[in-house]
Amino acid sequence: MLLIGPDAESEQWVSEIAEQSSHPFVIGTKKRYGDRNVEIFLPDIDQYISHTAVIIDDVISSGHTVLECINTLKSKGIAHILCAAIHGIFAEGVDMDLMSAGLESLVTTNTIVHHTNGIDMAPLLVTAVEAFLSETTIQGGQP
Repeated sequence: MLLIGPDAESEQWVSEIAEQSSHPFVIGTKKRYGDRNVEIFLPDIDQYISHTAVIIDDVISSGHTVLECINTLKSKGIAHILCAAIHGIFAEGVDMDLMSAGLESLVTTNTIVHHTNGIDMAPLLVTAVEAFLSETTIQGGQP
């Protein structure tokens, strides 16, 4: 697998996932011409041509960033493309557009209810909220 961050913002979590999973990663550069007009530039990925690419992003709303990333990967010869995102807003049914563009699989967390939900955030949220409440109580706040 080759992990793909579509833009500089994604590097913080893509690099962490890559480190923990021991997969290579690349980060693209996004040039925005408007809300629904973006272009994604990826570094040389010729050595990964036989790998499955996994696009990792925080939010899919209009879907244009991921769509452009799919198109860029396909133009570079990547045949198998998956996508994982934290929040799937999917304006105007863009999830179907992403699949039609060539995604083999699309998964999101359950922070926004959608048929692509496949990652349960509840255990992480419980742990974080419990830690927050514990810290607040220790500092004299009201739980």
